[in-house]
Amino acid sequence: MRPSRASRALLLLATFACAKDSGTTPDPVAPPDDEPSVGFVVTGVTPAPFAGSVDVRTPVVVTFSKALDSASVPGALRLTRGDLEVRGTLVVDGPTALRFQPSTPLDPGEDWTVGVGPSIRSIAGVPMDSARTWAFRTAGEPLGAPEAGRLAHLVSVLADDSLRGRGSGSTYEARAAEAIAVDLEASGLNPFRSTWLRGFTALTRDVPPVTVGSRNVLGAVAGNGALAGEWVVVGAHYDHLGFVQRSDGTLSVYHGADDNASGTALVMELARLWASAAGGNAGGPRRSVLFALWGAEERGLLGSCSFAASGDLPLERISGVFNFDMVGRLRDRALRVPVAEPDSAWWGVLSDSNRTGLTFDGAPACTGCSDHACFQQAARPVVWFYTGSHEDYHKPTDVAEKVDYEGLARIGEVALRALWRVAVDEGAPGG
Repeated sequence: MRPSRASRALLLLATFACAKDSGTTPDPVAPPDDEPSVGFVVTGVTPAPFAGSVDVRTPVVVTFSKALDSASVPGALRLTRGDLEVRGTLVVDGPTALRFQPSTPLDPGEDWTVGVGPSIRSIAGVPMDSARTWAFRTAGEPLGAPEAGRLAHLVSVLADDSLRGRGSGSTYEARAAEAIAVDLEASGLNPFRSTWLRGFTALTRDVPPVTVGSRNVLGAVAGNGALAGEWVVVGAHYDHLGFVQRSDGTLSVYHGADDNASGTALVMELARLWASAAGGNAGGPRRSVLFALWGAEERGLLGSCSFAASGDLPLERISGVFNFDMVGRLRDRALRVPVAEPDSAWWGVLSDSNRTGLTFDGAPACTGCSDHACFQQAARPVVWFYTGSHEDYHKPTDVAEKVDYEGLARIGEVALRALWRVAVDEGAPGG
């Protein structure tokens, strides 16, 4: 059946140029001699529909054959992926073009749909027969997804009786640190400043204080380009309370599965996925990422605060800090994000990264009770992922069997996409 005049006049061109590359727009298609042009003809689109792939930061630009009425702009262009609608800013770009700039970078290696809305399609009283849409693909390899099975394995190893509760400064904590370093290396990371294990000594918060020696485990993935000297820190503490020997000689082990084998395992899994993502997306992640497993947190945030004060990574070069502490009891609860203020840019980053149906709870919690504290005091943008306290907190009953691994993987998926946005974007949550 022959298409209607309006459909033919509003024909979307089959060949477009990416304005980021060429800076030009194709000439409009001339209507047949016997059929005058009506309404608006879409004459140029950026990104091009499946003409290769485009950078995740490229805005969507649509050019029309007539000058636009500003009253028709709201809702005129939508960028979607399935049920997900992308947040962004839509502006008139010259008299005949619309530009949509996503609020945060798009995910790599995925298909996106652009649609011209009804305010444009019905201008001049000549509606199109149907919504005009087209699609494009972002460059690079898709981000991976955390594996619940691997997370379960890592937590079970860290919370096993053989590590005796990974007491701060103990030989068992040191064994855990060495195992974590081996895993980070196998995942494709590089040691930070040429060493995986960074030793430190610090005074505890006990009265009177005592000196504890411990180690941080530090692995890095370098960024690309001018922002490679800026860093995102992704961290969790790996120590716990150790064990108590009873009068009969038996041991009561504080396994610390949720606190904080869960956060440690998630950082290790994110490190594996990030090393793969950075390798498959050349030019994508701009900022460098430090994956840090902190020692001696249970004695007063000693590992993270020692690092923050050391100058090994100047604080002004840290664009964002992710902290995972007690993330193993999600189940049907909302994910706590207790340090993000109501007007914080973190909420937009998390919203754009959430494809798992998670709900977020921003109710405040103590600001100095986990490893983000010393970075927050230095005015670095921090976000703390936390599933809340429970009856097993700091008890031997905090065991691996009680961890919600599917929930832990869901948290990891949101965190990985949020990390992508912070590492790729020119701005940062605190910028």
